Amino acid sequence: MKPIMKIRMLGNFTIAYQGKELSFANFRSLQITRLFCFLSINPTNADKNTLATYIFKNSEANRHNGIKTLVYRTRMLFKEYFGIEQIIYAKGGYYYLSDAIDYQFDYQVILSAYEKFKAGIEPLEQAYLSIATYKGPLLPMIEGDTELTKLDHEITQAHALMAIYALNHAYGNNDAFSKLAKSLFLDDANNDPLQVEIIQQMCEHHENDLAKHYFDVVHSSFESHLSKVAQLKIDEMIQTQHQLFDNYMQAIDNDFGVYAFVCTPKEFAHLCQLRVRQMRRGKWKGFVVRISSSQSSDLLLDDFIYNLRSGDCISRFNDKEYFLLLNIKEKNIKKIMKRLKVYDPNLTYEYRNLASLTNKKIRTRRKAE
Repeated sequence: MKPIMKIRMLGNFTIAYQGKELSFANFRSLQITRLFCFLSINPTNADKNTLATYIFKNSEANRHNGIKTLVYRTRMLFKEYFGIEQIIYAKGGYYYLSDAIDYQFDYQVILSAYEKFKAGIEPLEQAYLSIATYKGPLLPMIEGDTELTKLDHEITQAHALMAIYALNHAYGNNDAFSKLAKSLFLDDANNDPLQVEIIQQMCEHHENDLAKHYFDVVHSSFESHLSKVAQLKIDEMIQTQHQLFDNYMQAIDNDFGVYAFVCTPKEFAHLCQLRVRQMRRGKWKGFVVRISSSQSSDLLLDDFIYNLRSGDCISRFNDKEYFLLLNIKEKNIKKIMKRLKVYDPNLTYEYRNLASLTNKKIRTRRKAE
């Protein structure tokens, strides 16, 4: 069994191995940091030319000799601290980290948790694992390196989405929500990218109430933790989103047309999210109905529209699948579907209480009368 080396790259650069710990503060070399991290992130693409270009960039120095010297310095550092004879070895013009060690990286914990999160494998547990692991941006001492920017954004976005999920789960408990929200601020790291990403994702997914609540809890911490540029960007996103929310809801609620409101699938999803917010304030109730038709016809959509009420919403997701958003009592759904079945006797449908969706307790009914 290989010995384990734990490498922290989020918020700092620290290596723990065999009971000893080496941090950036112990050696303060950006070049050694870049070398070790490049070999870690790109284990099969570290030829001497690529390494030299990345580490020495536009330097006029002899890059190849510079790489050899840097590799020697890194080997000596690891030998001194950990007793490792050769942490880096060379073969065929490429450099590799020793394969006698099991390397474990903190950022990979977050990315692995995110894959499980997307697959629905204990999502809340994955979210809290990410929150416990994330300690700041990727390698802040070399922040801005183009080679790391894409990975850093991927990590930040994954962490932000899982953090939002955890916040949503704690939404009904003010104490738990406030504690969780404040824990997402870091005293010892640049927190701007994460905070901007959290607010941006909330706005993009129309999590208006959640964004406002989070904003209210953490806004007092902005001055001491975030740059002025980040503060202004977040303020602008919040204000813009609330204005869009108000305009959208006003347009829907003031729609006095004769027929149902028709929208795209994306608009339908957003409308459901907005109605959920209203339900939390007791201002709306209703159901989502999924219709599977036996026909593929544009005329059928028109027939459905003409037989729904002006306050209903309908969206066509594909040729034979439609979704309805109805502000209605459950017992009246059957009456509406009976009207629609005149135009397609073989259609089937299922419905879910929108309130049930918010509580993760989904009740489904299937009909094929």
